[in-house]
Amino acid sequence: MIRCSKCGKLYDYDKYNGICPACARYNRADSAQMEQELHERYDSIPNAHAAEEHRKEVHRRNQGSGRSRRGMAAAVCIIIAAAVILLGVVPFLRTVIQSQGFTGPDFHLNAGALGDGGIFGEEKQENEPHVEYAWMNYAGRTLGEINWGDLAVTLNERDEESLAAVTDKGDGAYYLISINIQNDSPEDLYLSEVVPEDVEFQVEGEVIPCQAAFYSYYGQIDPGTNGYLDCLVYFPDALTAQYEENGSMQFSGTLSVEGELLPDFEVEYWFD
Repeated sequence: MIRCSKCGKLYDYDKYNGICPACARYNRADSAQMEQELHERYDSIPNAHAAEEHRKEVHRRNQGSGRSRRGMAAAVCIIIAAAVILLGVVPFLRTVIQSQGFTGPDFHLNAGALGDGGIFGEEKQENEPHVEYAWMNYAGRTLGEINWGDLAVTLNERDEESLAAVTDKGDGAYYLISINIQNDSPEDLYLSEVVPEDVEFQVEGEVIPCQAAFYSYYGQIDPGTNGYLDCLVYFPDALTAQYEENGSMQFSGTLSVEGELLPDFEVEYWFD
């Protein structure tokens, strides 16, 4: 005898050749044995027959992740829309503010930023070279006293010729002013074209000329990089004495490179 796996009827397998006389389903002779073995194997496992529940749970999770993805997509759209609005509003506000006579926030920080008053308030010109900062070191009372190695200056033949035209005055001291120049222009900047007459400094209205000018490396500053120009100056004792009691001296400087005047910059020197 065999039990039909579809309708559950018991019938003689050999008599009906395996075909259930009630529902006409064919049943293998060993199917009952196989079914029993499967029951024995899995019936002891909790929820072994919960495939439908598992499918429903997976479906619920997929629906939840779908809502999360839709929520994330909506947030991204909101951020993009806000960015587009800001890109349109900010230039408009800047135009309105500037039309009312206010200067924008892009001010050029002139040299002397390490000291007080390093900002002159001049508006920075975009894509142009400018002085980032400058500092001054004591050199010596005479040219013969100057230790160029201590000042990190390597003299070449051109520098030697420039110094040959300098004469000691005997009533003051030499100082070396180092100027850091940032080249924001798209063109190379050639410090090798700078002569002493292109640089001067002013202290309380008194002009302090550059005695000799030395440039770093090959005198060329590539776009987007910076370079140094060193200027030897001479300060009379009578002038520096006015500031020694205060401990520092602050003054402005001007520089022309290749015939173009850069924005004024500031230098501050602290007495030992």
